[in-house]
Amino acid sequence: MHSNTYTLGFVFIVTAILGTILSFTKINVRDLQDYNLKADVKKNILRSLDYEEDPNNPWTNDLVEKIFSQNVQAFCVDKDGNKIDCVIEDVDIEKNQSQLPVYLKIVDGDISGIALPVAGKGLWSTIYGYIALKPDTDTVLGIQFYKHGETPGLGGEVEKGWFTNNFKGKN
Repeated sequence: MHSNTYTLGFVFIVTAILGTILSFTKINVRDLQDYNLKADVKKNILRSLDYEEDPNNPWTNDLVEKIFSQNVQAFCVDKDGNKIDCVIEDVDIEKNQSQLPVYLKIVDGDISGIALPVAGKGLWSTIYGYIALKPDTDTVLGIQFYKHGETPGLGGEVEKGWFTNNFKGKN
């Protein structure tokens, strides 16, 4: 049997060692988390712009970056629709409503889609996504939801293809 001092000392040492390892791991994966988050945002934009992932060749972060940089032009507009300077990755559509990122799908030098961030109230939370319109701005090219707090199996189905495909081609 060990004394209380021994037990508390042991717990303190184990906590300090594990806390240090956890802190070190968090710091070292931060860049990878940011890279994955940015790739996920671009993947959702591409999906809304009607790019389809090949089931036999899933998108890697590098492939997403390549497709995005070759086919999508991004810029910001203000509330009045005027083009403004910004760092598009720094625009937080959840908090900043004075700037809006716009993503243009360019095919053979022509605009074939316009993607915009959208947000709306669900039953339990705000639902965030991207809606893409055809150049006529009246027809939906695609829609993709990426963040919500809805109940899995019910409102959580908004991100599934069977739901989002219902909007394609609609006015």
